[in-house]
Amino acid sequence: MISIDGVSYNGKPGQFWANAENFGWRSADGQETIMYPITVVKDGEWFKEGKLRLLCLHDGGHTEVILLEGFQSSHYETLWCHFEESRGLYIKEHRPIAAQVAPPPVEEPKPYRKEAAVPPSTPRGCGECSGSDDDDVAVEDPNNHSCVPHSERLPTFRPGATRPDAIKQGWVYKKSRHVGTWRRRW
Repeated sequence: MISIDGVSYNGKPGQFWANAENFGWRSADGQETIMYPITVVKDGEWFKEGKLRLLCLHDGGHTEVILLEGFQSSHYETLWCHFEESRGLYIKEHRPIAAQVAPPPVEEPKPYRKEAAVPPSTPRGCGECSGSDDDDVAVEDPNNHSCVPHSERLPTFRPGATRPDAIKQGWVYKKSRHVGTWRRRW
């Protein structure tokens, strides 16, 4: 038989106990007791925070989840061995859940801007453009640089003539996940 003090059920402190036929919990003041045959336990989960969750299937198909808290990490081995020997049940051990990190703030899209038409042979004067169509040049700010090669620019080409969130086909800048540079891609 096992008996573990300091275990809470429904927020009340008490004692967990188990033997070959039954298991249960008794409040510290002795006013409340639960007891179940060990045969009703169908599944068990252990959480590193010292929690034991048992799924019980009672006669008539009624299911109940019993959550017991306040175990020490050293109790897992004792509980696992007891339920495995008396019921043939393997209690699954779960890792602690990592704290959720807030997502980075979303940048507001830049306002719509109209630019004058750029002749195809004239670079935009961004300072980052070498003028060669084959260059895979990294740029600092893709919003201020045309990604269309000079040979493909039309006299009416106006970068930024569409909304920044518009989906288009053609040349785009993509930011490398690992290096963090913006490069021109089709």
